This record gives sequence, structure tokens and C-alpha cells, in this order.
Amino acid sequence: MIKYSRTGGFRPPRDRELLTIDNKGHFRLWRSVSSAKWPPTAVGLFGGQLEDSELTKLQEMVQAAERLGDLEIIPPPGSAIERVTIGSGIHARLGIHNKPDGPWGSLLERLRQLLADLTAYPQAALKVTVTPDGRAAHLTHLGDQPLPLDLSNLTIRAVLWQEYQNLGDWRYSGPATWDNEIVAEPGWSLELPFAHGFKVQPATEVVAYVTTTIFDKQQPIPVGLESPRRLGD
Repeated sequence: MIKYSRTGGFRPPRDRELLTIDNKGHFRLWRSVSSAKWPPTAVGLFGGQLEDSELTKLQEMVQAAERLGDLEIIPPPGSAIERVTIGSGIHARLGIHNKPDGPWGSLLERLRQLLADLTAYPQAALKVTVTPDGRAAHLTHLGDQPLPLDLSNLTIRAVLWQEYQNLGDWRYSGPATWDNEIVAEPGWSLELPFAHGFKVQPATEVVAYVTTTIFDKQQPIPVGLESPRRLGD
């Protein structure tokens, strides 16, 4: 029923967000970047079954967009590109910040939100979290399927935030303390080097930013993760 992709962008790791939904509501989602638009999500593979009400709503949106035919909006330079194929082969192509009116606009708005909402159904995914005191950070496997990782290019950054003000910026530059190529099984977790030295106050928080490589089947995918924030999106 729907094939949606978001690819490219000017900041690495680049977007590679892929969502397919069939006529019965079965979905497969791949996320490679924790989006700043929503609370940060996990990355990796997600899948499951849409609620009946969600499926019915999407079917109505698809039918309305189909009646309009193809959509193309030239995106600004450097923008990640969205592509949508619906129904019998109707296509849309535009940038992630384009906001078309009418049925296409409604459908795209919902698909963009589903990129975040459907990460509630991990199969083989990865998240980064920071302890409430800001002193430790962990990579954790989510889901019930193994996830191959290549940690040879793992980067770790910590930022001390007070609302939207950056009070400190730290990057790990020491030797690797982890194996490069592993298969993360359900329950796997890795404590990250996190000796940033920040003085954390009640009105501040430490956010972790991590890049590494995970595999979609045999294809290595650069991914970027951000830990959830307590004090605001």
C-alpha cells in the first residue's frame, strides 16, 4: 500500500529511513538517524502490525492522494529527499521540509510522524541512554532479533545542555575498549567511556551523541544516535 523513503541530507550520517506498509497493515521500518524533530528514537529495524484504526485512516489518505496523481516539489539544495509510492504506482518526490497542501500533505505528515511512533516496535535496534546523574552512558540492544554491529568507527560525544544553551562539549579520543565486530543479542548492553568532567546542576543535563555502523542484512549502514532529553526536545 505504501513505500516511503527518506534519504540523503548534508550532515553525516545521512538519512536512510525506509518504511513499507502493506494492505493488511503489516509494516517494516528502518531508521538510521535519531531525528531532532521528535524525542530521539532508537535506530535499526522495527516491525509489526498497525492498529485497525490507524490502517483505516491510512487507507483513506492513500485513496485521496491517489486521486490527485503524482506529486513533485523541487527540494532545496542539501535537503534529504522523501519518496513515496502508493496504491497502483502513484509517486511523490519532495524535500523533508516541504509541506504540500491537501491530501498529499495529510499523508506525508502522518508518514513523518510514523517514523517516530513505530519505533515502539523494535525487532533489532539500538539506543543510547544516559544515567540521570549524567555520569554514564550505555548502548543497548532492543528487540528479539540479533543485530550485527561494526564498532570500529564508534564516536562518542557528550554535551552539557541548559535548555538550548550548550555549556560544554566533550568527545572521546582514547583507545577503543570494545570489540570491533560483534552480534548484539537481545539483552546486550555496552557501557561507553564517558569521563566528560561536567559539573551537572539541577537545571542542566548531559546528552550523549553516538555514531557507529550497524547492518541491514549484509549492508553496512552508518547510524547516528542521541540520548533522550529530560528538559525539552
